[in-house]
Amino acid sequence: MRKQIILTFFVYLFSFTLHAQVDNYCIRLASGGQVDCGPMPELDEASSYSLQWWMNADAWTPGATLFQRGSDFSVVLGENKRVLFNIGGKQVTAASNNLVTGQWVQVTAVITNGSAALYVNGSRSGSGKLSPISTSKASFIIGGGSYEGRIDEVRIWNNVLSTDYDRFIHNTLNKWVPQLDDLVAYYKFDQNLCPDIVDYKALFAPSEYNHHGTLSDGAQREQVTDNSGLPYLLCGAYTNNNRFYDRAVDRDKYLLANDLIILGLNCFNDGHVKVKTPNNHATLVEADYLESFEGRSGVIRFNGEGSYLECTKETLAPDINDNGIAATGYTFETWLYLDEWTEGAYLFRKESGDGQKGFSIRLGSEEKKQVIVRVNGKQYVNINKMPVGEWVHFAVTPFAGGTTRLTFLFSFNGTEAWSNASASDSSTDYTPTGMENYVATIGEGLKGKMDETAIWNLKFSLDQIKSHMAELPMPAIGKSITADPMLKVSSLYLYDKADRPGYDSYSQDEWLAIMKSAYQGYRGYQIRISVDGDTNKGWQTTIANANLRKVFAADIARLSEPYDGVELDLEWMDGTQTNLGLLCDEILAVLPKGKTLMVSAHQYGAYKYPKEKIQTIDGFTFQQYGPQNNWFSYSSFVNGAQAFQNYGFPNNKMYLSYSTTTSGGFLNGTQKAAITGVRKGFFDNGYVPDAAGNYETMEYNGYTYYFMGPTQVYLRAKYVVDNNMQGIFYWDMGNDVPTAHRYSLPKACNYALSANVDTLITEVEVRHPVGIESLRSDERSTIPEGVYTLSGIRVDGQSPLPPSVYILRKDKKVTKRIVQ
Repeated sequence: MRKQIILTFFVYLFSFTLHAQVDNYCIRLASGGQVDCGPMPELDEASSYSLQWWMNADAWTPGATLFQRGSDFSVVLGENKRVLFNIGGKQVTAASNNLVTGQWVQVTAVITNGSAALYVNGSRSGSGKLSPISTSKASFIIGGGSYEGRIDEVRIWNNVLSTDYDRFIHNTLNKWVPQLDDLVAYYKFDQNLCPDIVDYKALFAPSEYNHHGTLSDGAQREQVTDNSGLPYLLCGAYTNNNRFYDRAVDRDKYLLANDLIILGLNCFNDGHVKVKTPNNHATLVEADYLESFEGRSGVIRFNGEGSYLECTKETLAPDINDNGIAATGYTFETWLYLDEWTEGAYLFRKESGDGQKGFSIRLGSEEKKQVIVRVNGKQYVNINKMPVGEWVHFAVTPFAGGTTRLTFLFSFNGTEAWSNASASDSSTDYTPTGMENYVATIGEGLKGKMDETAIWNLKFSLDQIKSHMAELPMPAIGKSITADPMLKVSSLYLYDKADRPGYDSYSQDEWLAIMKSAYQGYRGYQIRISVDGDTNKGWQTTIANANLRKVFAADIARLSEPYDGVELDLEWMDGTQTNLGLLCDEILAVLPKGKTLMVSAHQYGAYKYPKEKIQTIDGFTFQQYGPQNNWFSYSSFVNGAQAFQNYGFPNNKMYLSYSTTTSGGFLNGTQKAAITGVRKGFFDNGYVPDAAGNYETMEYNGYTYYFMGPTQVYLRAKYVVDNNMQGIFYWDMGNDVPTAHRYSLPKACNYALSANVDTLITEVEVRHPVGIESLRSDERSTIPEGVYTLSGIRVDGQSPLPPSVYILRKDKKVTKRIVQ
């Protein structure tokens, strides 16, 4: 028995070798070479079934076996340009000029109640009558005779395969394939790290036994680089860095994309590029990490003698509106354990040396247990609430109650407290100013411990602060967190990483780690970061200036470090893009080796990238969707693709698209409202997709919205495959319905162009179905005479039995037997 090991690991720690797209492998057979797939009782007495494969013969030897099962099931080469199906004593022939040596060809056999329809490269190439497949305990064998050549993408179904989705002949399969229950075995051959041949059906729907294959001498894997009919292309998905956490994007959505594009960078008119969520990682200065203390794990100890956490200039940066007032406020909260009271010690400080600009929180008089908030030199003093020698959850946030006393809310273990008016300065100013050039610090002069220190660019209610005592809002795959707090995060120091105790868990690095976790245990994907030029119009000044282009490029090179590549999404830029081409030259000159550079463009070649520079870029993401209604038609998609080609973009640089959002809302033919998403219920309430794949409409709130249904998305992806383009992507992950929904658009896309994100497997446990003869000899004597069948079905609602235990049934009586 071979033990299956599906490697799980934190992919964040691994190199780019796992991020490259999966390679296509086939099986190469020399004469006598074979793959033993074990018995397939699912085919016994079948009169309706389907068989599919790709083949490329080195030599055309009549009688050479492609597949065999027992004495009356075989598929062999016939005379030139013929394949013979010999089943149940009858024979049918597939004949096609495409059946020649040295050429990849796809064959599909669909048998319906004994009537065979044979297809070569999708064209009807034979028909006839076949008898039902006989019952047999013999193994299903790939090869095993004199066949010499390659075989790929073998699929065995125990039912008639629907004509939907062109029977997937130019695509690989994933677990969402329709008729999954009818799929008996699927050999993709791509698990090149595994000694045996993986049956993907066992991955998609695990059961007590499987049809993993074992290789004989004369059979080996070989990488496929010459089959344009089965292209492995990019299947991408955009996610908005600032919104991925409130959409509850399920893990399967990530696994349907081998190219994740995070819109996570902004550029400015000084040439600089910054992440949308800053990485405010703190540095420990003379402070210590403790694994645990007084019931809390992962804490920081301050010794009061020059120890503190040094944060960043970006830590705490309240939004300022046009009137110069903090639009949303700010909050500081932490778990605090004071070993002793140290007057003048700072819990938090981001202010000028004289304290006249900025914001700080410090300890005052020990006698009165003063906690002092200072804003632009004005002090707000709370007294007699802060304990010593015990953990307390402490928070400060502006209350803006119109008096000095009510300017700030102090919270101690969720109990509200206020400033003491007589001890405070007469002021209601809670908006710190002039602190943008100061680095924030935590714990200066403090003797004690801290845990879960959170700093927000947002003020919270007492109830919200109390909820944070139990659990801070933290994103995760498939989990929805309210957008407003997460859009206003500043820094979170959980102190739970022994090697990086000052790690900021509300950071771009953490958002990346969370998204990467969706791919844990998988390979065949890449994650890229995209520069957004829409919110901040500074890119227009930047790319027009030679010196600023260098600044931009240097920032991109540095920020690309944890990603597989970068993309420029600088909207809008109609006409000739000479400066953009020069900017890309600068980026390419400094971008680390192995990282890709792509440029985003719009419909009909409105973005005219310099033709002489097209080949230097890895690809162009063409945004073929709204908000205008006409972009939601299939004809516009095709016309746009042809316009790109006519301009000079080669197919292998063209990365086409679809959208999970809608057009803008139209009223009497005029766009009046913003786009919306399919989560608004467009795919519910009896929705039936347009069979022709045209644009679709829905009335919502008095407006007409245009959107793409699953049929059109499938056709767009098929167009990309048929023209062997670079791939297809969509905007965006958060607006699709859950992947399990019948009309999930990325799922429909994968029916034409599979992402090929693959489970990483190094070994499998081969558990072929066994017969009664497989019981150990010491058990056989206990079995009375009778007809038995071996089954792994659930019994009395219990979970499937372990691999070593099977069920013997006789006259509805159940007996457990151990099998070899």
